[in-house]
Parts: sequence; structure tokens; C-alpha cells
Amino acid sequence: MDTDTFGDPATEVIGDQPDDTYVTNNTDCDDTRADINPNATETADLVDNDCDGNIDNGFKYAFATSTLHFGGFGGLAVADAICQNLANIATSTLTLPAGTYAAWLSTSNIDAKFRVTDDQSNTNTYVRTDGVFVANSFGDIIDGALQSSISLDETGANISGVSPNYYVWTGTDQFGLREPDMCTGDNWSISSGFGRIGWAVSSDSQWTSTATIWACTEQARLYCFQK
Repeated sequence: MDTDTFGDPATEVIGDQPDDTYVTNNTDCDDTRADINPNATETADLVDNDCDGNIDNGFKYAFATSTLHFGGFGGLAVADAICQNLANIATSTLTLPAGTYAAWLSTSNIDAKFRVTDDQSNTNTYVRTDGVFVANSFGDIIDGALQSSISLDETGANISGVSPNYYVWTGTDQFGLREPDMCTGDNWSISSGFGRIGWAVSSDSQWTSTATIWACTEQARLYCFQK
């Protein structure tokens, strides 16, 4: 017993009267750790701290892809599939929680901020794969800067600080709105022209929009956000 006053419903002790192992509440979900019980505060650690059946509720995760892609990667649906596939692998290796992940990308008629959340007023805390805060809410993502850079990939590995390894395709300004230069001008479908990039090692506006435009014949990463 972990002495947090909550018991494991799978563990039963039969006796004539209660002893010092007796508790009145059997809703603990881990009777080996005192910091995990129904009264605990949920933290971004891939554990159900408060025993409500949800892992890291109140948090959303963001990462830069470990993979590099030419600017004509095939459009939004392909980018979302890349994010989801990498997230699914990371979920199986316990570096990300399960969920739906979408790419932080804009096209000529779609803004990134409308793609990565179904509720722009949500107050979830956004974190990296190491639990470091990226933003205090979704509004904090689109206010011009981040709390910390999204400089880890889905495995928890750091993005190298050597350019162009930290370049990320975005087509998006610091307010989550579309910018020009999206590899053929609108949909990231062909590796020609130039694409707007962000820097994964930055937390100011350059995290998503730099003065640099990157040739679409070159490779860069994607940002992925849990919806």
C-alpha cells in the first residue's frame, strides 16, 4: 500500500476487524505510488495521475517531425497523415499520448489555426514530448510567440541547432494565418518554387514565420499538434 489513503479495488484483505492497512476508499488506480490517486493533480507525464481514466487530460502535445520532407509532400491530408502515423508510433513507445494529430500548415484558403484545434478558446496547456510548456492555452499559441520552442520530435529527441535541420514547412504567420510561398502557391503539392518556413529552435515569431523562404526542392520538417 502506498499510504495515500486510497486503496486498490483489486486488493482485498479479510480479517475480524480493520487494521492499519484499511482504507475507506478503493478508487486508487496505482496502489504502489502515493502521487497517483483520485485527489492528485494531473501532470504532463503520460500517466493518469488523478485516476479518471484519461492520460494527461488538460494537456495537448506538439512536436516537430523526426522526418524531413520535400516541399511538394502532397498537401494537407498527406501532412496530417504523416503527423498521425508518427504520433501513433510514439504512442506505442510511450513518448506521446494517443489522440488525433494535425499538421500546422496553411494553404491559400485555409489558415493553420483552424486546422489544429476544434476549439480555439480551449485552455489546454500545450507541451512538448518532454512535458515542457509550449503555450498556456491555444490563444497563447497564436499571440505572436511561444513559451518554449517546439524543438523536440515525437520520440523526444532534440532538433539539431544546425540549419537547415531545424527548418519547418508552415506557410503560416505567428497569428496562425496563411502567408504566401507554399510550394506551387497554394497546396504544397509540387516541389517547385519556395515555401515559408519556421525555425523549430525559436520561441519568438520565427518559430512559424521567418524572413527565409526555402526552396521546395529542399527538405524540411512539419509541426504536429494534438487536436
